[in-house]
Amino acid sequence: MHNVIGAGVVVASYGFVFWRIVQSNRGNKVIECGTITIVLTFTMVALIEIPNFPTWVVALLGLLVLLLGLLTLFFLFQQAYQALRRRKPN
Repeated sequence: MHNVIGAGVVVASYGFVFWRIVQSNRGNKVIECGTITIVLTFTMVALIEIPNFPTWVVALLGLLVLLLGLLTLFFLFQQAYQALRRRKPN
């Protein structure tokens, strides 16, 4: 039980820090999606520590983390492509 409380405190503190990062970077989809992915990953780790927690919930969250990770990579490559197009030729 002590591990569950400790994991919850860690998830809550990371969630607060990442929420502040998202608030300061409004409109940047890479940071917003990436932050949600990281918080969800930490939440999954905390849920795994709970005894008798349904594994199907953790599996669905894992699928969501995968999809959010791919979406984050898409936004990252999109920003890189746009930056390369805007770059002035030498």
